[in-house]
Amino acid sequence: MQRVAKQSFVDEAWGDAHHPVVRLILGIILATTSVAHADRFTTFTVGASYAADPSSSHESGGPVVELAWEHAPPVMPAAPGYNTAGALVPELIGGALADGRRAQFFLGAGLRVELDIAQREQGLMKVSAKCALYAAGRALVIGKDRDPAVELALGDYFYVARSIRLGGEVAVMMRRDAQDSWSPKLVATGFVGFAL
Repeated sequence: MQRVAKQSFVDEAWGDAHHPVVRLILGIILATTSVAHADRFTTFTVGASYAADPSSSHESGGPVVELAWEHAPPVMPAAPGYNTAGALVPELIGGALADGRRAQFFLGAGLRVELDIAQREQGLMKVSAKCALYAAGRALVIGKDRDPAVELALGDYFYVARSIRLGGEVAVMMRRDAQDSWSPKLVATGFVGFAL
């Protein structure tokens, strides 16, 4: 009787290491280690997402966690006005989407294009604040079959303390299934982040 070799944890988690999406994610992870220098700091973000399929009534949601490597935000201007800065921010992201019957986990990596803003005494209310606007692209693998997916997101966040921010984003997630068809989801996420 022939015995079948048991798959390792890595094989079960990643499947074919030569899959293009898996190679892309691993490449971004390796690139991330090269940019996480002293001029950047690590942020940890935890949030909750809601996803809807526009072609059906299927809905799902679940937790999201993220690690990112960011530059310090621009300093507050000494006089009323703005200070701005642009940045490229690498991300590692993971989470789950559950619909009441099953939960599917996902893992991926991406890159944010970010505009950081520090304003002093602006607007009718003379508000002083620090915030950021961003666009992000991500490569993901989802579920036990490691379906490849891509996600494009727009978001923003506001600093509520020196190292704490609150924010949200909206995204379109495109997932390829076993039949090689791409199915879109609209995803909304709220999050709180901490500088480590």
